Amino acid sequence: MVPPLPSIANVSASYTHRRKEATPGQSFALPGVTLKWTDIAAVGAPVPAEVQQRGGGDFYFLLPCTWRNDNELWKATSAKDGSADFAPFMVKGALQPAFCVWELGVIAHEQQAFDRYLFSSRDDSARQVYAADCYRGAA
Repeated sequence: MVPPLPSIANVSASYTHRRKEATPGQSFALPGVTLKWTDIAAVGAPVPAEVQQRGGGDFYFLLPCTWRNDNELWKATSAKDGSADFAPFMVKGALQPAFCVWELGVIAHEQQAFDRYLFSSRDDSARQVYAADCYRGAA
């Protein structure tokens, strides 16, 4: 039996959904991992450069993800509110936030890009192709 729709997708009547866009940024390396960077922001209102450098602004999430154990996507969630620095974003309880609707387009593209990489020769050339395969578009 299918539960009533309100218990499946409980969206507030006052919520107004807005289109956002995903824009790939410059990838960067940390010890043991190279991260692809993608900004997701309201159309016409890009993420400010000072936020990209970990400062400034309103409320933002930072969701570094990395592939581990051959085929698993792992993530850490940090957030910043106002002028505070990014800090781990923790929620009590068993149910934890995963990704918002706008982030899932980027995640879906990344899943497909990594899947193509896994089926490739996985040599330096294939790694370069994978690293350049970033999502740009509606989020």
